[in-house]
Amino acid sequence: MDTPSAGAAAKTANVSYSLNGIRKTLSVPLVRRKFAFGTGMTDPVWEQAVRAEDFVRFGGPRPDLPQKRSEMALFRTVESLVIGYFFCDPPEERVYPPEDRPGVSVWHGDLAELHFGSMGPDPWLLQLCVGITGIRFDSSGANRWRHAVFETPSGWGAEVMIPLDMLLLTEGGMAFNLCRCSIRHGDEYCWSPLKKRFHEVENFGELLFADYETVSMLRGGVPCEGPLTREKFELLRKTWEIPAQSVTHGPYISNPGADSVCVSWETAGMVPACLEYRKKGSAEAPRRADSSKKCGILASECTHFVKLEGLDPDTEYEYTLFSLTPVTDVPVRSGEPRSFKTLPAPGRSCSFFCVTDLHSDAAFLRGAMQMPEARQADFQLLLGDNLSHAAGREALYRGVIDPIVAVNREGTRDIPLVFVRGNHEQLGVFASEYFRVMRHDSGRTWYTFRCGSIFFIILDSGDDKSDGPDRPLFSNTPMLEEERRFLAETVRKKAYCEAAFRLAFIHIPPFTRRDIQSRLVEPLAEAETPLTAMISGHWHTYGRIDANAAAFSETTSPALKTRVRDILPMPFARIAPATDNVLAGRLDGSRLELSVLRRTPDGNVSVEDHLTL
Repeated sequence: MDTPSAGAAAKTANVSYSLNGIRKTLSVPLVRRKFAFGTGMTDPVWEQAVRAEDFVRFGGPRPDLPQKRSEMALFRTVESLVIGYFFCDPPEERVYPPEDRPGVSVWHGDLAELHFGSMGPDPWLLQLCVGITGIRFDSSGANRWRHAVFETPSGWGAEVMIPLDMLLLTEGGMAFNLCRCSIRHGDEYCWSPLKKRFHEVENFGELLFADYETVSMLRGGVPCEGPLTREKFELLRKTWEIPAQSVTHGPYISNPGADSVCVSWETAGMVPACLEYRKKGSAEAPRRADSSKKCGILASECTHFVKLEGLDPDTEYEYTLFSLTPVTDVPVRSGEPRSFKTLPAPGRSCSFFCVTDLHSDAAFLRGAMQMPEARQADFQLLLGDNLSHAAGREALYRGVIDPIVAVNREGTRDIPLVFVRGNHEQLGVFASEYFRVMRHDSGRTWYTFRCGSIFFIILDSGDDKSDGPDRPLFSNTPMLEEERRFLAETVRKKAYCEAAFRLAFIHIPPFTRRDIQSRLVEPLAEAETPLTAMISGHWHTYGRIDANAAAFSETTSPALKTRVRDILPMPFARIAPATDNVLAGRLDGSRLELSVLRRTPDGNVSVEDHLTL
């Protein structure tokens, strides 16, 4: 019997919140013949039903009470799910709710609770209850289902018929549990083991509306040899299920500073998460930082983001991720400890590494991040257009973050990342996922930070076309105006003015767009303390314009000189690396060296340009 590929585990339907080692499953057969409802499960149709008697006592064994046998049978028609159950219980042990007392509910006597639901991708929960006298409860309030209670000398039970449109299927199945309450002894049983309460859909079993082989192909992606029994299917499914608290992407460090960083990671399911951190090699007790707290609870999320503050400059820290198990909320360590280093303090030397316009070229990214200049940098900067189209959070991970994380794991520490949004990050239904994966703690895509003696400005040039009535999705003009006000304040700040060098990073070279130039270049050009250099991407070919020049000083494409005209002189250099370029910057003493390197697919590296500022 073949096992599914590892890639199948990442499917949402295969994420498991269950704390049961083996999740119980029943394939519910489809019956097309007519049958009589309410016969006490004596109609011949019940011979075609799937049956289960493997009920367990809720809360664990009770030596003071004998084990009570419970059984259930299920089948489906084209319109309904039909469930029959029978609980062995002598007449003297049964409890009936008083008929003459006002306010009597289903919970005043022996009863059965039927629970249906799903943890995802569309979470839902439905509770139906049937009491021994026929009194019932429906959490949906629909009451469109039928039931018929019956009793025998050896016990009691019921037939229940539920319209299928009351239920939701996820890839052919739904979570299910049947719970039995015997009031006299406070004795409770359930088909699927539970930890704390009847409503924990995380630990329900599952009903399948297809045979085991079909569901195996649907979820695992690999056909099986021969028919599957229930037992074989449950064991097989365990091989492709992934616990909700498992880390699927990351961790990675972003938004670095001399006294702060942000840590991001993704878990397979929505779980509360936190991390512990301390100086590497320190014997001090680690400090805890939570991913997200909301109104008194640690929030359950898939995408986790923690800002660590109050750190020491140029210092290495180690950190460990923790996720809380579903229902029981037990902290579980997620992977081995990792480390990062904060940026150098103002006045110190520093280095950085930059790539641009990857357009989903994960192979180039991996090779670039393995270069010595990248491994030795204080941070790595992605200058936009990482993907060609915003195809979802998973695409950002697999195409950008995962290759970087893989290279980091080959080294001794995680290199912090800085993100610049490109125009292609604005394209597609999932464009807003950028703010989950490549977020800044300010909530904006423009910000500043210091690294040693360099003041860095990160800007967002927006889309490569202007706003207009024919483009209702985009509102970049107000964003650029907000950035203009931001820059006007920035160039007056002490940190900007006193830095030895000031570098701005923006995806689209501003001098090709007058609206960007007027809003994002002029405040920098008119500042009392001029910018040192502006670094861009977007062109896919290398170009450099020196300070106060009105023409290209260097370019690898003569056509670029024809395409870009009317270049206004600016009091700072303008540099645009190509798609196969990397930019390595190093400040040593009073010299800022910028090296534009060309990296070929075979790994060879040549110097495209070199500047000393």
